Amino acid sequence: MVTVHIVLMALLNAREEFFLVRRKDGNWGLAGGHEEPSDKGRKEASSREVYEEAKLAGIFGQQILFMSHEQKDACVNVYHVLLGYYYGEKPPVPLLQEILEARWFSANEAKNCLSPKSPERLWEL
Repeated sequence: MVTVHIVLMALLNAREEFFLVRRKDGNWGLAGGHEEPSDKGRKEASSREVYEEAKLAGIFGQQILFMSHEQKDACVNVYHVLLGYYYGEKPPVPLLQEILEARWFSANEAKNCLSPKSPERLWEL
């Protein structure tokens, strides 16, 4: 059995807006991706993913909100959802190879954008 660790960042700004990215499949979600062997923990991995996907740096206060997992054949995906804060004013710049769009949403807008089956929806529990 292979275990894959995936970090997702629930990122808030000073206006209490959530940061979401729209991937090539058209779905909106939290910025994130696979934890790399070079990452020094999940906080570093989540910050790296936000920077890679939208060029936002200076994230602080990261803490794990929850973890979840799903099994697909011989692979277990372990999701680590972190909360972090970004108080900069720089607009996000989406990584065009993976991300179609990146922007800030109010809590209600963010909730409406996420797929009902998305791991990000688990924060509603």
